[in-house]
Amino acid sequence: MSQKAVKRVVRGMNDFTVRLPADERTMLLKLITTGTAAARKLLYARILLKADRGPDGPALTDPTIAEALETTKNTVARTRQRYVQRGLKRVLSQRESRRIYARK
Repeated sequence: MSQKAVKRVVRGMNDFTVRLPADERTMLLKLITTGTAAARKLLYARILLKADRGPDGPALTDPTIAEALETTKNTVARTRQRYVQRGLKRVLSQRESRRIYARK
């Protein structure tokens, strides 16, 4: 195995650790139990709850979460990364379009 491959594996596992405070965890649980939000938003909420490494979280690995929620490992990794870098509101909000529309 090359040096690059080893770095990539180690980096992907430990960089973005999710630790949800009690208030955020409660808010995500409420969001899931009501079930009235968009499907993508509910998926991201479930990912964060399963990835939580805090005292109340199960601290599951990316492949385990992906299999349980029937999504990809990359989706789980990107969701964890967005939470750590941008916060909960940015993870759950719809992404802004990068496309620039020309005026008619």
